[in-house]
Amino acid sequence: MARASDASPLKQERAKRTRQVILIAAARTIERVGYAGARLDEIGRDAEVTKGALYFHFRSKADIARALMEAHHERWREITRRVSGYGLDPLTTMVALSFAVARNYRASEIARAGVRLGNEYQSIDAELPRPFVGWIDRLTDLLRAAQAEGLIREDVDCPSAAAGVVASYFGVQEMSARLSGGKDLIRRLRAWWTLFLPALAGEEGAQEVLARITERGTVRPSE
Repeated sequence: MARASDASPLKQERAKRTRQVILIAAARTIERVGYAGARLDEIGRDAEVTKGALYFHFRSKADIARALMEAHHERWREITRRVSGYGLDPLTTMVALSFAVARNYRASEIARAGVRLGNEYQSIDAELPRPFVGWIDRLTDLLRAAQAEGLIREDVDCPSAAAGVVASYFGVQEMSARLSGGKDLIRRLRAWWTLFLPALAGEEGAQEVLARITERGTVRPSE
């Protein structure tokens, strides 16, 4: 009886691992060939699972796309919680968030597949999270807080600036993906902030913020 009762948690853990393996395999495939070009049998082979195991977890390619996007957005939420816990001022938090997202994009197949799925959403027969709006809302809040603390100019329109930051970030990310496979994203992002941030905070304020970010895109510890 003890063995039978212990089997269910073990099976659940095995099923959880199998589902994650399938998602990683799907992410690799979609990153390489896109949603339209991805085939379930190819994903199954990459994951080294049977067709039955694949369909047990996902009924269709659209289900896989939805699960990948959910995992992608959940990781964004984790990054936001972590960076928000650093105790930085609102402007530095915004910049640090962009570098944390960039590092995640470089490191995570799910992040790169999630971005590609977001670009191809019109061809996916599934309800996916709306792109960009969550980031625009979050950055608008940070910019308003920064404005209240005197960290950016009083005449900055925070929602417009937030939309500009988000649009520019994803443009920088796409350029890096196309030209270097994302390898130079941190460098490109720092170069972009060097140009853009003074428009919000002035040259001195921009330099103070960027001095907190290392060449690897991490936050430099407070002295």
